[in-house]
Amino acid sequence: MINSEIDLSKTYSFLQSCNLKSYIHGDKPRASILVFPGGAYHFVSPREGEPVALRFFKAGYNAFILTYSTRDRMPKTGYPMQLLQAVAAVLYIKNNSAKLFSTKDVITCGFSAGGHLAAMSAVYYDRDIVLEKFGIKSTEARPSAAILCYAVLSAITNPHVGSFVNLTGSNNTKEHLNCSTEFAIDKNTPPMFLWHTFEDNAVSIANSLVFANKLAQNNVPFEIHTFEKGCHGLSMCDETTSEGNDFYIMPDVAKWFDLCVTWLKKRF
Repeated sequence: MINSEIDLSKTYSFLQSCNLKSYIHGDKPRASILVFPGGAYHFVSPREGEPVALRFFKAGYNAFILTYSTRDRMPKTGYPMQLLQAVAAVLYIKNNSAKLFSTKDVITCGFSAGGHLAAMSAVYYDRDIVLEKFGIKSTEARPSAAILCYAVLSAITNPHVGSFVNLTGSNNTKEHLNCSTEFAIDKNTPPMFLWHTFEDNAVSIANSLVFANKLAQNNVPFEIHTFEKGCHGLSMCDETTSEGNDFYIMPDVAKWFDLCVTWLKKRF
C-alpha cells in the first residue's frame, strides 16, 4: 500500500485548506473511490473515513479520503467552498492518474452530509463557479459514479436542517434550496448507488427516495437498497466502525458493501 496526504490548497490556491489522503495499490491502474465522511458539515467523522477507505482498498480499488471544511475547524467557511474542495479532489485524482496508479474513473462515496457532498460532486460538476474557478469544460470534473449512504440530499423533503445551516452558514431556506441536489439531476448525471434505513430518525429515508425518483425520471441508472432496521450513522455496520456500541453492528445492513462492490464491478 502506498499512502500519501496532500493539502489541495497548495494545488488550487483559491481553496481553504483541505487534505486528500490516499490508499494506493501501486501495481496497475485501478478505479478510485473518493470518500467523504459525514458529520452534518459540523465535523468530519472518523468512523466514516479510514475504515471505509480500507474496505474499498481491500476490494481492489484505490481509495481516497477528503477532509473538507466544516464548522468546527472553519466556522466562517461555507458553500460553495465544500463543493470546490470536492471537485478539486476529483480533478486531482484524474489529472494525476499516472502517478497515482489510477484510471480516470473516480467514484465519489459519501455518508450523511458527506453523501450530500458526494451528490453535489455528481450533479453540480458543471456549475458556472466550478467551470470558472478551475478553468475546465463542462464534463471534466464529472465523477464516473456516486455512492450515497444514508445521505442528506433534499432541502425540501424531510430535510436535515442542521446540515444545510452548517453548509450555508444561514437559516435562510432560499439559500438551502440552492443546495437541494435532487433539482440538478439531468440525463448526464452519473450512475448512483444508494442505501438507507427506514428507522433512520436523523436523516429521513425520504431523502434517498425522492432523489431516486428524480434519477428515474431522468433515466439515470441507479440501484437503491432500503433496510428496515438500523439507526443513522451505521457506516460499515460492524465492529470496525462501532466504537464499542452494539447498535452500530447490523449484520444484515452490512450487506450494503458487498452489494455495492457487485454494482461497481458491472461498471469498472
